[in-house]
Amino acid sequence: MASLYSQTYKSKKTGRTVTYWYVGYIRDGRRRAKCAGTSKSVARELKKRIEAELGLGKFDFLNQPGDVLIGDSVSAYLEQVKALRKYATYRRYRSALAPLLRFMGEKFETVQIVRKLAESHFSEYQTWRRADIISPNGSTTSKIRKYPAFKTINNELSVFRSWLNWAKIAGQISENPLFGVKKLKTTDSRPRRTLTRLEIANLLKASAEIERKRPNRRGQTRLWQFLVSTGLRISEMSHLQWKDVDFRRKVIKVQRKPDWDPKTYGREVPFTPGAERVLLELKGQSDDPDSLVFRAVGGGPIWQNRVREWLIDCAKMAGVKDVHGPHDFRHTFITMALTEFGIDVPTVQKIVGHSRLETTQAYLHPTTDHIASAALKYEL
Repeated sequence: MASLYSQTYKSKKTGRTVTYWYVGYIRDGRRRAKCAGTSKSVARELKKRIEAELGLGKFDFLNQPGDVLIGDSVSAYLEQVKALRKYATYRRYRSALAPLLRFMGEKFETVQIVRKLAESHFSEYQTWRRADIISPNGSTTSKIRKYPAFKTINNELSVFRSWLNWAKIAGQISENPLFGVKKLKTTDSRPRRTLTRLEIANLLKASAEIERKRPNRRGQTRLWQFLVSTGLRISEMSHLQWKDVDFRRKVIKVQRKPDWDPKTYGREVPFTPGAERVLLELKGQSDDPDSLVFRAVGGGPIWQNRVREWLIDCAKMAGVKDVHGPHDFRHTFITMALTEFGIDVPTVQKIVGHSRLETTQAYLHPTTDHIASAALKYEL
């Protein structure tokens, strides 16, 4: 009643080749196909399920040729994203599409087919999502009352639009129902946090005190010094190996790894005095060029969520308020480079790896220290 077949695709962007498995079957005199992803074993199980459901008439609601379930369409789309895009992109898209599936299941149980999605569904989704309760890691919870920002909802709609454009090309819908849905006006975005020199000093002092009391936190003070001195993203820091550090040319190379793709790669970050001092202190820990520069006490990688927990703990002890996470060090580095040290915008853009110049220009605001020093210079 059903058959298995595969098709191979090649990404023009990455050059990777991936094979997808499909289950073909006949219903109402027409041949259908469902994508089972890249696993042949999963395809076999899907084949068995389809054969069983065909016998029980479970596909009767698919009343038009080419009708596809919303969940199946999303799964097939995510499989393609996983194969052709960065893994971080796949995870972001998967997280963005999860609330939509939950919303459709709660509010519109009868709408199971992609073709039946309408503009009104997504307009109502915006209202529903704004009242949703999520935890910092994105999962639903009844304990932490944190509502998604408008920017988060807008980003989710962008993912929906990408999925539905793909569904249109695949022949699952005739028009994208998101065409007339407007994005929310972002008035609730959290401002960028830039640390002052005094706050940085207090953080480092508190961090050193914590290190003396807790051996499992050794090395965190050097980590804060390195991040604020380089502006590296936390993922770039956690994957940094000694072969990426060129002491002769005094640069740090941000490049791909077998299991990780940086957001922007192929760039070189020059040593600052603070970064060079930290790297020289750590240099004697390993002679292996493939070993990580920053490692946990046990020798393994430092988990990014753990780094955030450490920093929040240090900030509480130091009395530094409104610290959101290690990305604040990156904001601080960029802002100081532009406003206090006078480095031009294109150079800073290249150092920190912004793809758009406008992103770097958004940091052209004076810091508290800069305003205070400017006031001292004013004299009639």
